[in-house]
Amino acid sequence: MALVHTFKWKPDTMWNNCQIYTEAKDSSFVLMDYVVRGALLCPVFNSDARQHYLMDIVDGDMFLRVNNLS
Repeated sequence: MALVHTFKWKPDTMWNNCQIYTEAKDSSFVLMDYVVRGALLCPVFNSDARQHYLMDIVDGDMFLRVNNLS
């Protein structure tokens, strides 16, 4: 099982070509059999709202290299 947080896209931002998502207040549990793909999101600093940047420059096997850094 996985704890899943949902996000909603915020189209109007002050940065051009920057995708920002706002985190929903609720979350749910999902069986891992139904998970197709996740996304890497970085929190927006100095923001009271739960907003995140979409990290779209990361490739599909980034988690393999990140785990080797420790």
